[in-house]
Amino acid sequence: MAEKQNGREPTGSENNGVVFGYGQATEALEKLRNVIDQANQSIKDLTQVSEDWAQQAQGRAREVAKGLAAQSDWTTGKIPHVVGQNPLASLAAAFALGFLAARLIKR
Repeated sequence: MAEKQNGREPTGSENNGVVFGYGQATEALEKLRNVIDQANQSIKDLTQVSEDWAQQAQGRAREVAKGLAAQSDWTTGKIPHVVGQNPLASLAAAFALGFLAARLIKR
């Protein structure tokens, strides 16, 4: 059993020469449980916030993708019309773009 310290017997557990009573140990455990519960609730709250944010980001990404798809459809429908009305200008633009791309790739 535990030895007497300073003329009295310990009433609880000893840790590095510090004597804790059972009431103090119970109180410390209760405080620890409260801290753990608060941390657990914080994690749940953060998880919910991150789920909400992810859903909002996903919805926004879908909206942007739909907008880009509509713009792409409009652009691909418009290009043949422009090329048909301005064949020489279109050929010159294609040549200029090809020339610039070749110069950039050459570097």
